[in-house]
Amino acid sequence: MLEHRTVSDIQKLRSFGKSWETLRKMCKGPAYQSFDWTSMWLKHFGNLASPRLILVNDGEDIVGILPLVQTVTTLMGMRLKRLSFFGNCSSTAESYDHELLCVGNQDEVLDQVIEALRELNWNLLQLCDLRDTSLSTTLCERIAEEWQTDEIPKIPCPRAYLPTTGNVIDIIGSRTRRTIRHVISSLKDEKRIVHRIEESPDGVAEAMRTYAALHRDRWEKRGGSIFSDENISSFLIDIARKFAETSSGRVYEIRIDGTVASQLFCIDDWECMRAYRIGMNDSMKEFSPGNLVAYFAMQDAQKRGFGHLDFGKGAEEFKYRMGAKDTYLVGVEAKKGSLRIMSKIASLPGVKGAVERTGVKDSALKKMYEKT
Repeated sequence: MLEHRTVSDIQKLRSFGKSWETLRKMCKGPAYQSFDWTSMWLKHFGNLASPRLILVNDGEDIVGILPLVQTVTTLMGMRLKRLSFFGNCSSTAESYDHELLCVGNQDEVLDQVIEALRELNWNLLQLCDLRDTSLSTTLCERIAEEWQTDEIPKIPCPRAYLPTTGNVIDIIGSRTRRTIRHVISSLKDEKRIVHRIEESPDGVAEAMRTYAALHRDRWEKRGGSIFSDENISSFLIDIARKFAETSSGRVYEIRIDGTVASQLFCIDDWECMRAYRIGMNDSMKEFSPGNLVAYFAMQDAQKRGFGHLDFGKGAEEFKYRMGAKDTYLVGVEAKKGSLRIMSKIASLPGVKGAVERTGVKDSALKKMYEKT
């Protein structure tokens, strides 16, 4: 007989670390839903959200985890409670590929998860950036059966599928391939280029400090850098160190004329190596350093036996130039309570027209997403 419970206390959360990781490894859950990632996120951003961890037990064994957090915001004078995945709110960390961690009878686990969601006090449930699996599809369908929902459009998540033999440069676009070969050849002949892999915890942390500083310099005149926020900067440094401590995180770095030209922080995640953060020095743009460091990482990923390099969500052009092909993330958004009523009123023909003419809807939505 399965049972569910919801954990909302950070101290109690820590006691489930071993069981959490056992379940995640059994179902090959993503690194972004590891206990280490979640704990580190709460350490840096726990003031923005509180845990709503749904656990499903079969006796003493945990057989299901839906790791959610709750944030509170105000929309048009109304207090709203929003549920979303850890690290997937407030633009604090770009985590994705989420899923319901589950073993055993999936239908029975889903029954317990839906019952837990019925019991929780929320207005808006946003399950974004879900791994596109049959379980994710079923979870979205079950939520749609219970509450008013909007389907979240599929988001591309490009991956470069690495050949088991041969040179990975062969999967890269022809123009980019020629550029990489030309730059490497010219700089190598003059002994101006050095590439290295940093794997020590201290070295990885220091590399991410450099990454954050370069990002701030690069974006200072273009609206500002997210790493101007000390919490976001320190989270990146600390999570990079944590993964390096378990030999599952490393930084690839290109130096030209002794100066850091580009860096790529990668996380080992089962058969996939994830390119979590890639950055470059604007003063080195002429050498296409972002392409160089991505190629370097792809070579190493192939050598280490990974099937693909995941470039993360978003359809940036350089990912496709590096030979990436689209996979997709799915999601669902559900409303209940006062938000559902307001949504229905706003959809009435007369009200809808007035809202669209005055721009109230866009203003309200902008306000909501800025605060969540």
